Amino acid sequence: MKLTKIQKMSNLSFRVDLDRKGDSKQMFLLLSDLHIDNPKCDRKLLTKVLNQALDKNALILIFGDLFCLMQGKGDPRRSKADIRPEHNKPNYIDAVVKDTASILKPYAKNILLIADGNHETSIIKHIEVDPIDYLLNYLHKYNPSIQHGGYQGFVRFVSECTSKTRSIEMFYHHGAFGGAVSKGVLSVNRYASIVKSDVVVSGHTHDSWLVEHPFYEMDQNCIVHQKIQHHVKTGTFKQEYLQPNGFQIEKQVMPKPLGGWWMELSGKTRQWIPKISFTKAD
Repeated sequence: MKLTKIQKMSNLSFRVDLDRKGDSKQMFLLLSDLHIDNPKCDRKLLTKVLNQALDKNALILIFGDLFCLMQGKGDPRRSKADIRPEHNKPNYIDAVVKDTASILKPYAKNILLIADGNHETSIIKHIEVDPIDYLLNYLHKYNPSIQHGGYQGFVRFVSECTSKTRSIEMFYHHGAFGGAVSKGVLSVNRYASIVKSDVVVSGHTHDSWLVEHPFYEMDQNCIVHQKIQHHVKTGTFKQEYLQPNGFQIEKQVMPKPLGGWWMELSGKTRQWIPKISFTKAD
């Protein structure tokens, strides 16, 4: 499978058309909470995973908090320990966005979507600058089809083979539900009650897990099937626990797993019956 195009269908939805003339499978890299401008971002791991995406011809989706952006003038969260030297300039936002563009430039042709997280919406609210739009001004030079998603949205992956069209639907939400003990897994039932997509992706809490949520469905011939809704919590690339002090240490927040997830769509070549599988990207 190869990407043919991605289209924005509405302010909440995108359609990705996959070319079935090639391979019978397509890999996707699901990421969130990179906090790429934070000194605690594990850029070595991030580069490793992004290079693997190139090797696998994987298409990349980023579901919020690509940026940290907490070191601006007047930001009550700012800390001298949490700014990289190359960003410690009067034009702080410019420096962060340009640096991020230089990091993502080699992977731009594989990126489908970059969505908003709470760190991006906070910048829009307080500084009236949209950092994702700003970043895409640079990345669109290398891939003009990269889409800017909101805090939540839907992505439909469509494959046409012979006379039939098959699709997989994904719902994403940057995240709202957490829990030190549950690690946010209780959100599975919450999301399942409001969306019927094949895949539900969320981030925000920096947890990482995959939960299969089975449910019943009756088809048009009144035959009952058991289907699986896949819930993915994407993890983070911010390692903030291997230190003696800091906000997370003082709050005794649990250490978080680093990395993202690979999603593979596959099926029979002549009649595509979509199969979804996941593995950790770390």
